[in-house]
Amino acid sequence: MHSRFSRRSFLKAAGMGPALLPMLEDDLARASCLATGLKRLVVVNWGNGLQQRVSGTGSTFSLPGIMKPLQPHKADLLIPDALFNKTFDDVYNKAGFDNEAHDSPPSLLIAKPMKQNTPAPTASLDYVIGNALRQSAKTPYTVLNLGVLYKNLSCSWQAASVVATPDDDPYHAFDKIFGGLRPGVGMPMMDSVRSVRKSVLDYVQKDITRFSRKLGSEDRLRIDGHLSSIREIENRLAPRLVSDECQFPTLGPKFDVHSSDNYEKVLRAQIDIGVAGLAAGLSQVLTLQATSASSSHYVVSWLGYNATGVIRPGAGGGDVNSHHAIAHINAASKTALDTWFFTQVAYLIDKLKAAKEGTGSVFDNSVTLVTNNMNYGNVHRVKDLPWLLAGTAGGFFKTGRVLPAANASHTQLLIGLCNAFAVSSNGFADPAYGGELPGLRG
Repeated sequence: MHSRFSRRSFLKAAGMGPALLPMLEDDLARASCLATGLKRLVVVNWGNGLQQRVSGTGSTFSLPGIMKPLQPHKADLLIPDALFNKTFDDVYNKAGFDNEAHDSPPSLLIAKPMKQNTPAPTASLDYVIGNALRQSAKTPYTVLNLGVLYKNLSCSWQAASVVATPDDDPYHAFDKIFGGLRPGVGMPMMDSVRSVRKSVLDYVQKDITRFSRKLGSEDRLRIDGHLSSIREIENRLAPRLVSDECQFPTLGPKFDVHSSDNYEKVLRAQIDIGVAGLAAGLSQVLTLQATSASSSHYVVSWLGYNATGVIRPGAGGGDVNSHHAIAHINAASKTALDTWFFTQVAYLIDKLKAAKEGTGSVFDNSVTLVTNNMNYGNVHRVKDLPWLLAGTAGGFFKTGRVLPAANASHTQLLIGLCNAFAVSSNGFADPAYGGELPGLRG
């Protein structure tokens, strides 16, 4: 029953047509670049594991070849080596073939047991932290949720049973987040528009709340999630000043954002948009979903591995030069692809460090969580996960080291991230999997 009601059906039940959706969702946000720092969380996710791992422990460690792009930022890294997604593995149905890792992305930021192909029992980490921070900082967006060639299995959940789908079109994302604004430009003509939209939201909230009383508990959870969306839109309507200090990205002429050839251009644009949004104070949380599921739906043509027309046999399939197939059958290409992904992580860190804020940078008050849905691309295990952190979250984490995790539950790292932002993990994390991962703070 969890997919029974959509936002359009809510509006219909409330006597309102879907034509109102663009009015509600396409509002313009005003930025306010900050002189003093707020803590930020950045989540980066891609799939199909890694072919190489770090060596050493503590501060005496070496980055493998695929992570050499991160060498200039080595002192900023904290690598909790070998986490285990127990909350998914414990309840995964292994009666068939053992292929759970490709199905696990929806559970990566969830800290309670989550079965295959079922809705999340809570919001995901990015939205748990984003909701708490937005209530205090009054930012327009809970999470800036951006992606590349998105297909399915988002790692983000806006609320229990309510998936958060990333926006994989940087031109649409730019217009939605910045609304075509430029620093120093006011919008007095928006005041009347905001007033109309606010009255529409008041009407929608009242009618949907009344409608929800007729439903069962599961559907009420979904409605609560959609009401959270409406409240977020309402918050965006509050007037915000645009500072001359804001630096918005330039996307250039439009290109096909759903072509494999432009994968790198899309991801770079999403990084630029996301970092600018964080620096402008539009949100304190950015989620970048760089792949989805097995990623067999695109070929790695931006690195020269063009479509061949030859389909890899077996589950998942895909052209032999798709991301999924390369992870299984072409170690040299997989190494090149892994290296490329860490080049993008290095680019992200460089952008966060370049975003000046007060006497420091946005990076100084940030932590970036880099996740993957499996250990090695041809093994499909959700243990020994190759995750890492970059940044101290304003001094909370001790970086420049490898922290052996010995297949501790990944929920312990998620709890540590909640603690870094002074956000309670009660109701989010199952205490049966343990508390904060020991040693995160040094």
